[in-house]
Amino acid sequence: MNLETIKIMVKALSNEQIKAKVIDIIKKYCPECQLILIGSRARGDSNPRSDFDFVIKKNSIRPITKSIIKEEADALPTLKIIEIIDYNDLDEMFKKNVDSEGIVLYANTTSDPA
Repeated sequence: MNLETIKIMVKALSNEQIKAKVIDIIKKYCPECQLILIGSRARGDSNPRSDFDFVIKKNSIRPITKSIIKEEADALPTLKIIEIIDYNDLDEMFKKNVDSEGIVLYANTTSDPA
């Protein structure tokens, strides 16, 4: 049985549950990170099959941490694509877009991720 078959057999998460689960993943592996929703879901022009685009923002994120976060997000029971993007990998124009239009879903108020 492959991962897609398992996801179909398990009740798929709602959009709000997907966001909550990704927040939980960030809290677990990178609590000092900000989690920012971008793209059509942030703009409000998504359709039911739109993917989820999340940016994680912190001065420096270890590659192993990014890999674990991406693996856990990929394992969520949904057929929607979940993209996890490191803010530090973006060009300056994209960063400005994230900063101006992104929706911060999680930010640890005890640390500064910028």
